[in-house]
Amino acid sequence: MCAYIYESIRHSNENRIKLFTASMDYSGFHWHHDYEIVLVLKGQIEIVENASELCLDEGNFLLLNSRAVHAIRRKTRDNLCLFLQISPELLGNTGSNFYYFYLNSRDASKEPGNGYAHYRRLLAKAGYENSLISPNKYRINAYIYTLLADLFDFAIYDIYQKGGLDSLDLDDVELFMQIVDYIQENCCSQDVLSEARKQLGLGEKTLYRFMKKYTGRSPKQFVLEHRINIAMNMLRNTKYSIPYIASYCGFNAENTFYRAFKQEAGITPGEYQKQNTDVKIDMEIKGYLPFHQEEARYLLKKYASEV
Repeated sequence: MCAYIYESIRHSNENRIKLFTASMDYSGFHWHHDYEIVLVLKGQIEIVENASELCLDEGNFLLLNSRAVHAIRRKTRDNLCLFLQISPELLGNTGSNFYYFYLNSRDASKEPGNGYAHYRRLLAKAGYENSLISPNKYRINAYIYTLLADLFDFAIYDIYQKGGLDSLDLDDVELFMQIVDYIQENCCSQDVLSEARKQLGLGEKTLYRFMKKYTGRSPKQFVLEHRINIAMNMLRNTKYSIPYIASYCGFNAENTFYRAFKQEAGITPGEYQKQNTDVKIDMEIKGYLPFHQEEARYLLKKYASEV
């Protein structure tokens, strides 16, 4: 299985948290044990989780629960996000208890008792302090611990006992990861889906069910999107011709590639190549793009100061 399918998170301090700002390209489907809160500071991103697609624009945020299978992709090229990753042990998850939080600023029906703006300010304050040349770790911890305390006091959440959500469908998740891993490694093959079924011993209906359950997409749609993502990386980072890239990515006809690419990216491959020749993906952290630290600091300060 590819390393980026399961993301092993290295926490930046003894408090088992990781806080950072990044611009998103496409993360691919993955999971980790940590809870993760994503705050959009600028632009738009799309988060796919358990077949649900959520578009977040600036000022909105979402909490992804531990072990959630998800993917994050940019909706606009110019985006900036704050990420807070929290070890489940810090939230009291044990072998017998598992906390599942509902924190999505787009969902007015599940708004915490103290309002969404409160959590946005705390996230931004922690992010701003973290962006300084000499950050005060005690102040950062104070903001984050206040946020966590308020989650338990004011947010909506469920508690599952051992044998509940914590162990629910883990075999399914493992099989889904094997499917995604195989498709992502071999998606440029013309017969990737039939090969995946043979390799994993799955019927056509079973493969379709797993892909729809966790991605909201059919296997054919998933393969097409991944081929386009590979093409985007090649257009950004290589000097290969567009016909060569189309063929390499599994498209039999160049016009089919152009049509699929424009439907996905909103522009033609040639236009995308011209716009993105100066953009290099940070492969150490899958799917993150370079950004301006000063702009990030300005936006964090703005959201931290909002009433």
